[in-house]
Parts: sequence; C-alpha cells; structure tokens
Amino acid sequence: MRDDDEQRHSGLARRKEARQVKCYAELDGHDGAIYSTQYSPDGGMIASASFDKTLRIWDVGEQKALAVLEGHVQSVFDVAWRFDSQAVVSASFDRSCIEWDLESRAPRAHMPCNGLVQCARYSTHNPNVVYAGDSSGFISILDTRTPTVATKLSNDGAMVNTIYCFNDETRLVSGDRNGEIKMWDVRIGKFMRLKLEGHSDRVYAVATHPAEIKACTAGADSTIRLWHIPSGGRLLKDGY
Repeated sequence: MRDDDEQRHSGLARRKEARQVKCYAELDGHDGAIYSTQYSPDGGMIASASFDKTLRIWDVGEQKALAVLEGHVQSVFDVAWRFDSQAVVSASFDRSCIEWDLESRAPRAHMPCNGLVQCARYSTHNPNVVYAGDSSGFISILDTRTPTVATKLSNDGAMVNTIYCFNDETRLVSGDRNGEIKMWDVRIGKFMRLKLEGHSDRVYAVATHPAEIKACTAGADSTIRLWHIPSGGRLLKDGY
C-alpha cells in the first residue's frame, strides 16, 4: 500500500475511533458562560465556575447539582479543589477569592486581591494557603485563616492568567498576558529570575509534571510548549 493510502486509511480509522467517544451526561443549571471546571481529588464531584456569579458542585455518579454557592458579586472565572476534597476556592472579577466549606455550603474565608482574579490554586501541602493571580500583575499568597494577603509577588504589571504549583511545594509557575512564563520561589516569596521565553502571545494555561520539574504551557499563539525547568529549555512545540 502506498504511503498516501496508508495515511488516508489511518486518518479514517482515527476519525472512526473519535466518533465512538460519546457524551454520557449533560449538567444544566448555570445561567452564564462557564469558564472553569475541575474534578475533586477523590473523583466523586465536579466544581464549576460561571459568569452567572455562582459556583456549582456536582455529583459525578448521580449527575446532579449538590450545591449552588452564592457570594461573589461579579463573574467567577476559576475554581480549584483543596487536596482533601472538603473545600474549594473561587477566583472572581469582584477582586476576591472565596474559600467554600462543602459541608456547610457556606463561605469559610473571603480574601481580597488587587485586581480581577484570573486564577487560584491551593498549596499542594498546606490546606490554609491559596495562590491567586490577578489583572493588576500580582500573585497573592493568601492565608485562608486571615482576611489579609500574606505575600504579594509582583509580575511587573503584566496580567497573570494562570498559575500552577509543583508538587515539591517550593516553586510556582505562572503565565501572563505578555507571553512570559516565570518561576517563583514560594518559600521566600520571590521571583527566581527564570523566565521561559518562546510564546509570542498571551499564555492562557499552564500545568506541571506530577513527578519531574517540567511544565506544559498553552498560548494564544496557537502553540503548546513543554519545558524542562532546570535548563530553561523548551523541549517541544506543538502548533494547532
């Protein structure tokens, strides 16, 4: 079989496999665009954040809403689970993060930030620590036990679109509107003077490897880039 025939048949097979993947449930309830969803660490629930100013907690097995969390006065852009699946934190355009207790279904902590909050993540080891990135160019290290910001990391005025923690809990990686990926030492609250340069437009998403010091970033320049952090070198670029 010729190479072009092999490629054609291979493509048909992939498309056939793709058609076999079906949506098995649809969760209705939000009245606005949904910008973030995340499974709970125990896999039993999903949290969603919406421009209708609410969060919803869904039961995966029953495929129904367990709770509607109301408290923000502007759109909710991001949501993240605490590692014990007992709480979530939300990031809102009302310039705040809220930690929600899922047993009482009520706010546990209201944490103000500088700008419109684009992203929030829990510490991977300390349940009281939340990291939040906002439109004013700051990453806030928040303590859920107090209403004040413990530490602010300056991103030189560039909107912080996404953040992610490494599992060793010593480093945080961020992506911003200028297309820069930066590494931060969260133990001392300072920029590590390591920028991963390569994106030509905004960075919208970042994720870290579960065991190694590597990161994956997605940008508005239609590329996905994989990074080996110690060397600062880009491993792979994938364009779409």
